[in-house]
Amino acid sequence: MYAIEFQTTIKNGIIEIPEMYRGQLQQRVRVILLGEERMASAPEKRSIADVLATAPGQRVFKTADSVKQYLQEERDSWER
Repeated sequence: MYAIEFQTTIKNGIIEIPEMYRGQLQQRVRVILLGEERMASAPEKRSIADVLATAPGQRVFKTADSVKQYLQEERDSWER
């Protein structure tokens, strides 16, 4: 199997094969269609804090001190 690549416009549901390729193709061909992607609008730039704020559970600790306090309480519980 070999491949021929060309671009064309679909007219009334028909894909026209350019004249220069018609002699090379036999009765059966495999057709793969790749549509042009439409440009989506640029995604909104968000900070990591904004992303985390929308995550399930959100941020448990508001400050570094609250993290330290939590970790110390956990360590203290191991020694009991």
